[in-house]
Amino acid sequence: MASEELGTIHELLSGFDLRGLTPRQRRAAMESVARPAPEGTVIDPVEANGVSAEWVAAAGVELLPEADQAVERIGEWLRERVPAC
Repeated sequence: MASEELGTIHELLSGFDLRGLTPRQRRAAMESVARPAPEGTVIDPVEANGVSAEWVAAAGVELLPEADQAVERIGEWLRERVPAC
């Protein structure tokens, strides 16, 4: 596991049975347990290779120069695998 935090997220998500749900239903299920971002978090709408997304930066965190490339790769991956909502 990449980090303890990612392990926690994986554990929380493994409790959801999202099979058989539409993308809209999956989003609603995930949003039902979402919490507001911590104070100082900046959320900017972006486009990742044609896919609408959000760029989230926590207060006091410096972004790496490669971050824009990561957004494009994630957009490509999503477009190949996730049907439009």
